[in-house]
Amino acid sequence: MTAQIASLRECAAIFGVQVMWGNGIKVVFSTAEQKAVI
Repeated sequence: MTAQIASLRECAAIFGVQVMWGNGIKVVFSTAEQKAVI
C-alpha cells in the first residue's frame, strides 16, 4: 500500500489530482476536460 500511496502522490503532482483522506481514499481528478471520482 505504501508504494501505491506514493504513486498516487506522484500522479497527483503530475495530473493535478486532489487526494482526500476520509472514510477511505477518494481520488478526485480535476481536469479541464473531465472530472472523475474513484
